[in-house]
Amino acid sequence: MKKWIPAVAVVTLLSMTAVAQPGVERAAKRRGPHADVAALVNKLNLTPEQRQQMEEIQRTSRTELSAFLEASHGTMDQIRAARATKDTEKVKALQAELESQRAQMKELRDRQDEEILALLTPEQRTQLETLKGERAAKLKEQRKNHRD
Repeated sequence: MKKWIPAVAVVTLLSMTAVAQPGVERAAKRRGPHADVAALVNKLNLTPEQRQQMEEIQRTSRTELSAFLEASHGTMDQIRAARATKDTEKVKALQAELESQRAQMKELRDRQDEEILALLTPEQRTQLETLKGERAAKLKEQRKNHRD
């Protein structure tokens, strides 16, 4: 479970690039995940049309993703309950269901990423990949420092 939570968080953050509303500059000065998204939106220099399309992609994806997350949380609760009663057969069945839910969430995230990339110009795609690399390096360094 720990492996997919950061992935969901990253995708959610990237999908929130669509939340480019007035006050983005103010949000970029704040700390936290939304600040990074606001900065990303500003750095990509999206056109108003791109922002509007990304908002729609994000809105749709958020609705779909929240349904999957709710279902997977329910499955995790069922797994915990089955473990508490030492019902290994039920745990195995629920784990298979959870893996299926994770695969569906990954498909959703991949589709969302494709839709977002389709909106960007080649220059914006290159810039996005650079920003993703910088963010990944920053997160890796933070994790390394946290472990020390």
